[in-house]
Amino acid sequence: METCKLAVMREADNGDEAISLVRRERPDVVLMDITMPVLDGFKATARLPELLAVLENEVQDLWEEAGRMLVINDVEALGERAGELGGEYGFGPLADWGSRLQVEASTFQMDAIPKTLEEFSGVVGQLRTVV
Repeated sequence: METCKLAVMREADNGDEAISLVRRERPDVVLMDITMPVLDGFKATARLPELLAVLENEVQDLWEEAGRMLVINDVEALGERAGELGGEYGFGPLADWGSRLQVEASTFQMDAIPKTLEEFSGVVGQLRTVV
């Protein structure tokens, strides 16, 4: 058997931080502590596929409708839902995207909304690379 050298790239203080680090660093191997505070390793790892399913089944429809019609209330509701899910599942990119979309909708930034809506698939793609 060949010996493999591993380098510790980063450590997280809790499960929420671990999810963010994995998304940003994209390591080949992740070791999760099962007793981390805030969100333990089991829950942190298990929740990401669940979030992906919610995004693909529930939020995808909201996103398509908001992008097609550009009704401010729908866009704002989408941003709010995305922000809630990002916070609930500890996935910062989704929470940030949702907050930005909400602000753009509530301040009627009609030129910025389509660009932000286009970024949704990239946020989902980031999650897929972690799951």
